[in-house]
Formats: sequence, structure tokens, C-alpha cells
Amino acid sequence: MTLFEECKAALKADFHIVEGVQAKAAVNILSGYLSPHGGVAWSEMDHADHESLDALLRSGVLDDQPVFVLADDADIPVFKTRLTLIAENIDDVTALCPVLYIFNEAIILQPLFPTGKIRAGNKPPPLR
Repeated sequence: MTLFEECKAALKADFHIVEGVQAKAAVNILSGYLSPHGGVAWSEMDHADHESLDALLRSGVLDDQPVFVLADDADIPVFKTRLTLIAENIDDVTALCPVLYIFNEAIILQPLFPTGKIRAGNKPPPLR
């Protein structure tokens, strides 16, 4: 069993591979968070580091919501799941790849490898 298959099994309560138009839409959402030079444009948005995704959810800063997960590995498809499932199975999710983006239209989360912390940011304002 591959790490992706293990992750899929762990998230099976709400796990959906996104393909085609939906995958392109997810990548377009992610591109709104990226800098022109690559990587997340953290300096252009409100963001903070948190001890864990579970702690972030318990704090009430985030609620359980659907998110896309994109790994910096072409062999791992983009998938959609819920934040609580990721928090409950964080080791299975973060094992997929050292660079991982967890996002939707409103937020982006990035596990900070190897510390286990989570950086969370809000969507930057549109460019004028």
C-alpha cells in the first residue's frame, strides 16, 4: 500500500479525488495564494503559525470546512476533504509530501515540515 492509498483510507469518510475542470478550478484557487516567484505569498496576507491543525480548529479560528489538498508531487492527485478529517489523520496527510497545500477560497494552510506546526493565512486582497 502506498502512502497515498493509506491517506485515502484514513480520510475515507469524506475523500474525493478532483479531476478535469474541478482540478483546474482548485489549481486556480491555489494560484491566488502564490507569489510570482513560487511558493505561498505569506508576506502579502495575514498569517500565523499554530502548534497543530487540531489546536487551530479547537481555538475557533477555523471551523470544519471542505478544502483541497495539493501535494508538490505530480504522482499525487488533488483531492478534497474536510479540515477535521485532516486534523484527525494529520500524519497520514503530511506523509504524502514535504510540501503540501491545504486550501479553499478563503484560507490556505501549509504544514511546516519538519516541525509539525501549521501556517494559516487568509486570501490576499486582489491586486489593483
